[in-house]
Amino acid sequence: MKITQNKVKNLISTIDVDIVPADYLDNVDKVLKDYRKTLILPGFRKGKTPMGIINKKYRVSVLADEVRKLIQDNLYEYIKSNKLKVLGSPMQKEEKNIDWENNKEFKFTYEIGLSPDFDVKITQKDKLNYYKIKANDKLIKKYCDDISKRNGKMSS
Repeated sequence: MKITQNKVKNLISTIDVDIVPADYLDNVDKVLKDYRKTLILPGFRKGKTPMGIINKKYRVSVLADEVRKLIQDNLYEYIKSNKLKVLGSPMQKEEKNIDWENNKEFKFTYEIGLSPDFDVKITQKDKLNYYKIKANDKLIKKYCDDISKRNGKMSS
């Protein structure tokens, strides 16, 4: 898997994710083997369904799921490891119709919004209100009752 980040324009950056068969084949085969163990199809005993039938029926959906999981895990790991300050979640730039049956390599492009750097300078001239709130017995009882209603259980 190869992840590359393109230059930033107006606090929007794009991330390209290239996926090759070596990245997902082991996971797809493992999931299909697990399907084979638990799948019950008419005409076959449990766990004895031929792999060809399982591949024909389920390979495309399993492949799509595994590629999406792989992208999600690695994309967020890339953002975390490069300490990118992201606003929201990455959005896929172009949702093309992907030929899951024939394509072996996949390329996805995501847009991320970067948070701007800003500095708040507070000087001695600035005044901030500081409130001291005193909780009386009535307020404490009200909060205790509210918590017990939400989290308590009725029992005799």
